[in-house]
Amino acid sequence: MPTVGEHIAAREQRNAERRVAVEQENAQHRALEMEDRIHALEAQNAGLVSRVEAMGDVIARQVMAQQVAPSVVNQVGTAIPVPSIPVGRVPTVSVRKLINF
Repeated sequence: MPTVGEHIAAREQRNAERRVAVEQENAQHRALEMEDRIHALEAQNAGLVSRVEAMGDVIARQVMAQQVAPSVVNQVGTAIPVPSIPVGRVPTVSVRKLINF
């Protein structure tokens, strides 16, 4: 028959083993939650990158449209191209800067 001290030691050992098992399970659960969150953030990031690229395309088209040489209509109604005036360097926008606001 085990003594009281042996009984207490055995109980403490079982409790410690259960505690370790629960802590391991919790750690695995947290790791899975973090992995799910990372996947969600990556998907959100991809969507934002796509939107920024689309906005950049729209801006580029608008800049190009503004740089088209204007024409004037003479008295006969014929369009005469007007020499274009250089606008200068088109500013570039860094996608990284837009994403990391």
